[in-house]
Amino acid sequence: MVLFDDAVPTVPQYPETSEQAENGWRQLFAREQNLSPHSTPVIASRVGVSARTYQRLIYGKAPLSTTQVGRVATALGIDIPRACLAIATFGDWQRYYDPAVTNAIKLLPYVVDLINENEAAPAEPLHEKAIQQLAKWIADMIIKHHAEVMQRREYLALREIA
Repeated sequence: MVLFDDAVPTVPQYPETSEQAENGWRQLFAREQNLSPHSTPVIASRVGVSARTYQRLIYGKAPLSTTQVGRVATALGIDIPRACLAIATFGDWQRYYDPAVTNAIKLLPYVVDLINENEAAPAEPLHEKAIQQLAKWIADMIIKHHAEVMQRREYLALREIA
């Protein structure tokens, strides 16, 4: 069994300037506003600002504070941890819609809880290569699971036709 595989690619880090991150949030907000069944005045009232102020926030005509990011995201029903991962880690607000990002965010609390429940060995920071290898194993398991699910679905679909 190989513990550290040097062939595992490193996850690129995307250094974000506050301006780039703010732009990412604004683009995500504009997209979600367009997808929302609620009007601009309804969302603005949920944020606690006028419709004009809300539009200025969304389209970059007014500064966007951290508090306002949280309020707008909540009003639009945005999953804030998933958006943070997409914008701050990947530097791409469109990754918010990536199913892999959604799965990663949903897995994270369970993984943290399971690690913290282990009383035999306290959690310690992992070496970068260990993190990469664990990430590869997890990704391979998820990919294999999805392939098996697709195979079962195809099998069931064929049985319905026959």
